[in-house]
Amino acid sequence: MSLTLGELCDKLCIVNIKIYNMVEKTYDNTITDEERVALEENMRIMNEQRRDLIHDIDTYIEDVISGKRIHKLYPRIKSYKDFLKK
Repeated sequence: MSLTLGELCDKLCIVNIKIYNMVEKTYDNTITDEERVALEENMRIMNEQRRDLIHDIDTYIEDVISGKRIHKLYPRIKSYKDFLKK
């Protein structure tokens, strides 16, 4: 099963937050050169993941527009509500 548009956007948000936090850490003068190199490598990987997610979102939208994929919307169903009482 492929990811939904919402799941792709959620993953992109999480990756963006991680990248933001990594950039903030680069301003820390107490980290060692070794830690800085590891941080930069992690940022490189996260940016690659970010690009892939953006590509996946673009592809998803293009597929919906072209008719290759159907975007389904499901109603919200709350399991904790008592449907029998009026």
